[in-house]
Amino acid sequence: MVIVRAGLSNPLAIMSQLSYDKVLAWFMYNKEKSHLECDRVTRETGNLTKMVVVIDLNHTSWSGNDGGFSKANGESSNIGEFLYPQLLQCSVMINIPSTFRLFFPVLKMFFSAKTLAKLKVCPARTTSGEQPIAVCPHAAMLANFEELPTFLGGTCPRTINGIPNEQTKPSVPLGEDGMQAITVLNRDTYDVFAEIPEGGGVVLWRLKIEDGRGVEMSAVVKVPQEGKMSMANSDAMSGAAEVLPVMAATKLKGNDSEGEIRCEAPGGLLVITFSNEHSWWNTKEVRYSLEVKPL
Repeated sequence: MVIVRAGLSNPLAIMSQLSYDKVLAWFMYNKEKSHLECDRVTRETGNLTKMVVVIDLNHTSWSGNDGGFSKANGESSNIGEFLYPQLLQCSVMINIPSTFRLFFPVLKMFFSAKTLAKLKVCPARTTSGEQPIAVCPHAAMLANFEELPTFLGGTCPRTINGIPNEQTKPSVPLGEDGMQAITVLNRDTYDVFAEIPEGGGVVLWRLKIEDGRGVEMSAVVKVPQEGKMSMANSDAMSGAAEVLPVMAATKLKGNDSEGEIRCEAPGGLLVITFSNEHSWWNTKEVRYSLEVKPL
């Protein structure tokens, strides 16, 4: 199973750093990896094994799309049909936004008829719990709920490629100063994450706020608890983790602040919240860096 979290991708940033040919090569590299894995399982079990692609459209925005990225994705799909005709079983789209019908005709332009014929639409809305993954006619046939991540309504709290289930915004690349830039909107918060080693760790942080304005910073560690995940709740680790406060809300101002957060919990996910809820009008441009060291 391949899971695509479309709302956390950043096609504009990718295409600004890489050529079309390199992005196409990356798509084909991943298809080759999937082909080799399916071939290995097929030979070991004697059963023909195919790839299922789950496309999570939660948090997607049409404004963040890039035509070159979509074209490379579509071309890789067409090439893949020729090189790996038996690789794809189906693609299942989940958490479909209400505006999907507006841009689906454009999306179809980039894919072949064979690929579109294997495209399935799941009615589940795992973000609200009103339509849990159990209502999806494809999920029960394609996957075990224990293997589905929590953001899809399953019961697996593990991160995928270092991306926490709780993350709802695209990852931000490092700047030349080794820091990441984010915008904290007025009356809003912004969460960032770090994985804590099994033996606990110390997180060294640095923070810069433009124009000397302030934000509140707080942090908790969420330690997964076995057997307490609810399929009806898509929030990662919600109701399934022990929440340990490790930094009380602290107002920070100025161009350069730094400190450390000591996490003695046995592993888990550090969630740092930058809060701008106190500001009615001003957004805050924040740069930060995190370095995790084991205890």
